Amino acid sequence: MFLPTKGSPILFFKSKLDDKYMNDLLKELDYRFEFNNNYSEFYKRFEKDKSIGKVLKKFKGMRNFCREGLYEYLVIAILLQNTNVKRTVQMTKAMLENYGDKIEFDGIKLYSIWKPERIIEVPEEKLRTLKVGYRAKSFLRATEDYAKLNEFSMRNLNNLELRKELLKIYGVGPASVDYIMNGVYHRNIVNTVPPWESKIYSRLLGLKTTNPKEIMAFLDKCYGEYKSKVINYLFMDLSWKHKYNRVDWIEKLLPYASLN
Repeated sequence: MFLPTKGSPILFFKSKLDDKYMNDLLKELDYRFEFNNNYSEFYKRFEKDKSIGKVLKKFKGMRNFCREGLYEYLVIAILLQNTNVKRTVQMTKAMLENYGDKIEFDGIKLYSIWKPERIIEVPEEKLRTLKVGYRAKSFLRATEDYAKLNEFSMRNLNNLELRKELLKIYGVGPASVDYIMNGVYHRNIVNTVPPWESKIYSRLLGLKTTNPKEIMAFLDKCYGEYKSKVINYLFMDLSWKHKYNRVDWIEKLLPYASLN
């Protein structure tokens, strides 16, 4: 178990870890949480921007972190598809209790997402008994495709090569591949604005248009290579506002989900 701090993460373990394992672990945490990434140029360029300036000041220091690896990210995406939070929680609980790895620390018991090899042999019909519906097929197909890839060596691919590899995974399409590349692989790219998100983008950026192409053109013109960071900050700000002071308009735009 670890807790990230301003300096370096604090690690908790029952037995002593050898130096190589510890170094590898720290490198992996650094990659996922961007501890050593320098955001100074980003802040300098947009600290007075009317859309993002105040948000940058509020969340200065926030990194584009992603706790999950590629497989965990895929599983979470499947569990979130076309449903509400309550249903997602029910399915997640059922899957973890049956196939997840139980972890205990300081009297607290948690589950981590199952290893790919553990679920790949489970019959689809058996997964369906856990009331996950069509997602049973998605879990198995995505796991099979994931097993053919090496998520760590893929970090060395350029954006075009990485996109090509990710699109080989069942269920990953033009929109979701952007999320994965930004989250799991920390690539600062946004190639598409999903139609269902266009009204949210319009509100956050103070635009009159909800046309995805026009919004994309605005992001390219105003923020260029930093557009994904800008979006991350704006969505984080919206999430916290909605958590503590309900934002009515987001409820109307996301009737099947909640940012809480």
